[in-house]
Amino acid sequence: MFFILFGTVFLIKAAHGEETKYTARLVSILVHDAPREPFNYDVVIPAVDLAVSRVRRDYPHITFQATYRKGYTACITHNAGVLAAEEYFTHGVSIFIGPGCSYALDSVARMASYWNIPVCTAAGFDASLNNDKIFSTYMRMMANTVAISRTILAVLKHFLWYHAVVLYDKSMSIGLVTAGAIRADVAKTRYDYMEVKFQTYDEEDVTVNFTTILKSETDKTRVFIIIGTGEAVRKIMLAAYDLGMGNGEFAFLSVELFNNRKSFREFSWFKKGDSRNQEAREIYEALFLIKFRVPTGPEYQQFVRDVIGRSKTKFNKTVRATSVSVTS
Repeated sequence: MFFILFGTVFLIKAAHGEETKYTARLVSILVHDAPREPFNYDVVIPAVDLAVSRVRRDYPHITFQATYRKGYTACITHNAGVLAAEEYFTHGVSIFIGPGCSYALDSVARMASYWNIPVCTAAGFDASLNNDKIFSTYMRMMANTVAISRTILAVLKHFLWYHAVVLYDKSMSIGLVTAGAIRADVAKTRYDYMEVKFQTYDEEDVTVNFTTILKSETDKTRVFIIIGTGEAVRKIMLAAYDLGMGNGEFAFLSVELFNNRKSFREFSWFKKGDSRNQEAREIYEALFLIKFRVPTGPEYQQFVRDVIGRSKTKFNKTVRATSVSVTS
């Protein structure tokens, strides 16, 4: 978050000069109480507040004003764009921080490009947002689905796995865009020797039967790519155990897209008090998990503590440390 605001400072300096007293309006459009989206307001607002406090000390000649709009409870396209236009035409905007999902970001980034206003977010995984002619002021702060897709396909190529099934959660926006990126990459010439099928599931559907889903594909493939929460991965792996798929003939690959237990739960075989922990541990030996590195330095740990403290004070929310670093 500090990098975002320091970048804003440099843009302001270039436009207005070093000593000009200038008011910078930061507008953050946030998810409001959406447990399946990672960039929730109770974490983002304290993080931005900390960054604003820092740059206020370092750049006293600039007045920083932060405005927070809790604009949507699901990753949809229209609400965030309306709020962005309202802020721009009513008060003016120096920079947008967020939205935190690709679909909501699309409309904001298009308008911001026309207005020549930077948009900074760790969202925007969808490959369609890579067009810098359309999204000329959009700055992505983490990897996108193209990078994730190519990492997965590189693993398949390395182990000579040319037939695979992608199981992805259609109820999650990140599941949809990640599967879409893999589908697009496979269709390109350099991956045309791979045969990859796509199978959806809905984790929110209590009737979903992972055993049936796996059984329908075992005659045709030995490699399964799972895109979903840590809880869904564990359920699928236990279903694989029940089908005897831990015999060395099958391989499973998953990606921990966010280090955020609130939104994506634990990517672990262990579940406190669960009678199937030993079975989960055995079948997880067949799981190849790709994950982002989590910072460990003292400065980062202090940042996490500060975010947790501010969230408790400001919203009376108990935020876990693993909910702070969604992009690690």
